[in-house]
This record gives sequence, structure tokens and C-alpha cells, in this order.
Amino acid sequence: MIQVGGAVVVRAEVRGVSPGFHGFHVHAVGECIPPFTSAGGHYNPDATAHGDHAGDMPSLLVMDDGTASIRFETDGFAVTELLD
Repeated sequence: MIQVGGAVVVRAEVRGVSPGFHGFHVHAVGECIPPFTSAGGHYNPDATAHGDHAGDMPSLLVMDDGTASIRFETDGFAVTELLD
């Protein structure tokens, strides 16, 4: 993720993931320890309904070979908000 003016550019490339659509979000806590509940819920500083959380991002479509890539811009948060 990089901040470009008022938008954050998000780019991801994954491999070794099961094919199909997968949710893709920023979580409230910057910690990822199995069983992964340590990351908390989706980043949602405005307490909005699911689907409108600041951390909700487009779904990730993984191909049959287990790879996916995505690039998009969001104004739902600033990179500095995620670095607390």
C-alpha cells in the first residue's frame, strides 16, 4: 500500500491459495497469530454496517493455479491510520 494524495493504492499478488473468490480486507489489529482472531474485526473506525467498513476491499479472484493479483485505489483510510 502506498498513499498517493487522498487515495491509497493497494496492490497484492498471491500464490498457493485455493481457487475462487476470497474476501480481502484490512483488519483492526496489525497482528496475525493463529488462529488469526488476533487481527480483530475489519477496520471500521466509523462503526458502519458490514460492506461499508473502511477496511472492506474488492474480492480477490484466485485462478485455478492458485495465483491472483489485484490493484485498486481506496479513500476509505490513509496509510498513517493503519500504523498506530
